[in-house]
Amino acid sequence: MAEKVWNGSLRLSLVSCPVYLTPATSAANRVKLDLLSSRTGNLVTEQFVDTKTGDVVAADALVKGYEHAPSRYVTLQQDELDKLGSGSIIDLEEFVPRQQIDHLHIDQVFYVHPEGQLAAVTVQALRQAMARSGRVSIGHARMGDSDRPALIEPHGNGLMVSTLRTQDELLSPDFTEPSGIDVPADMVEIAEAIIARRAADFNATKLRDRYQDDLRQLVEQKARNAPPGSGSGGGDRRPRRSSVSESNAAAAESAVAAAPTPEAGPAAAERETPTPAPEPEPAAAAAPPPAPAPEPAPAPEPAPAPEPEAAAAPPAPEPEPAAASATANGPHDVGTEILLHIMGLGDRRYVEPGWAGSPGSKRQIEALSIRPREGLAPSAIEFRVYAQEGRATAWVSNGNYAGTRGRNLPLTGFAVRPSGELGERLEIAYEGSFFEGGVVGPKRNGELCVSPVADDPLEAVRVTIIDQQAGVTADPGE
Repeated sequence: MAEKVWNGSLRLSLVSCPVYLTPATSAANRVKLDLLSSRTGNLVTEQFVDTKTGDVVAADALVKGYEHAPSRYVTLQQDELDKLGSGSIIDLEEFVPRQQIDHLHIDQVFYVHPEGQLAAVTVQALRQAMARSGRVSIGHARMGDSDRPALIEPHGNGLMVSTLRTQDELLSPDFTEPSGIDVPADMVEIAEAIIARRAADFNATKLRDRYQDDLRQLVEQKARNAPPGSGSGGGDRRPRRSSVSESNAAAAESAVAAAPTPEAGPAAAERETPTPAPEPEPAAAAAPPPAPAPEPAPAPEPAPAPEPEAAAAPPAPEPEPAAASATANGPHDVGTEILLHIMGLGDRRYVEPGWAGSPGSKRQIEALSIRPREGLAPSAIEFRVYAQEGRATAWVSNGNYAGTRGRNLPLTGFAVRPSGELGERLEIAYEGSFFEGGVVGPKRNGELCVSPVADDPLEAVRVTIIDQQAGVTADPGE
C-alpha cells in the first residue's frame, strides 16, 4: 500500500470518523536524472547559502520569513504556522452537482482510507448517499503549508479527495478569436467526418509520456553499452536540498568551491612587458622577483620591483594526472583550476567548467591564481592583474596569487597568456564579469580584459585553455 501522507478525521455535521489519505498518483516509475560533476562523475549537492555573508546555513538553522518591505522580513516560527487553518479535520461543508466543477480546479488527488470498522461503515454510507444523489461534497483539507478547498467524491468502492485550486489561481483563457466568426459548413462537415472515423472508447492504458519512454530507452541503451566499473560507482547518495532561490544557487557554487590544497612551488621568474600606462605601485605581485623590473613606460631609470604580498603563494594542489590528456586526440580543453580571494568570503577554489566567482554578486575579487589542470605544468601559463588607476602586477605563474588579500583593493582587470615557447601550442580564452560593465570578452593570449567603466571591480572570471597537442606534459622549465 502507498505511504500515508495525512491522518485526521472526516466530519459531516455531528458525525466524524478517523481516516488517512494516500496519494492517487505517483512519479516513482518516471526516469529521474541526477546532477553529476562533469569532471568526476560524482553526485553533487545543493546548499542553503546566506546571500550577504556567503556562509552555508544548516537546515536546522532555517526559519521562514515574509518580505514586507524591500529587504525587510518578518520571521514566522513553525509552532505559529501549525496553528493556522482547519487542522487535521476534513469538513464536508456542502454538496454540489459534480458536473458544475470545472476540471481546471482539480489539483492533487488522494484516496480515503477509513481506520477501523466503524469508520469503514461511515465512509461506505457516505459514498452510497452521494452516488444516489448525484452530488459531491466541497470541504477543506489542511495539506502541508496550505489549507485547500477539497472535493470529496465516490471513487470505485471508496472515496477520493482532490484538493482544489482557488478561483484566483486560474487564469482567464483570453481567447482572441472573434465570437461571431463565420465558419464554412463544409469545414465543419470535414471535421465531423474525421471525428467519426477516429471515434473510440477511452482507454487509460494508451496514455503514455513519449518523452519518458524515449528517455528510458536511451538510458537503458547507454547502461548496456557502458564499460564495467564506469561512473562514480559508490557515489554519495545523500538527499539533496533545493537552494532558496537561483541567486542562492549561484552563491552556493562559490561557497562549496573552497578547499584546502597543498603548498605551491616557487614563483616563476618575472617576465615584464610594456603596458600603455606607466606602472606605479602595483596591487601586489604574487612573489618577489629575483631582480628589479624595468619601468614599462619610457623613462631613464628603472622602477622598484612590485611589493610582494605577504603569504602571496596560496596553497595549491598537486597537478591532476595527465591520463585524460594522454588519450586525447588533437586540440582539447585541459581544464583550469582558479583560486580567488573574494572580499567577505576569503579564498575560494574552482575546478569545474564555467564561472569562477558569481556574476551579478557584487562581490569584488582582490586576488586570483590560475593554473591548468591536466597534462600541463603549473608554469605553462602566466597571468597578471590590474587594480584601480591602471596599476598592474608583473606576470605571475606556478599557481601563485596575483593581487592583494584583505586590503580592500579590488581587481579591475586581468590577462592570461601561454608561457614562453608554448605560445603556438596553447590557445587561452577568458572573460571577466564586472560590477557595472557586465561581461567583457572573450579575450585571448595576453589581451587585457577590463571593463569599459573606469575602475570597475571584477566579480567573476572564466578561463578556457585549449591544448593543440595531445599526450605531452608541457613544462617550460624542463
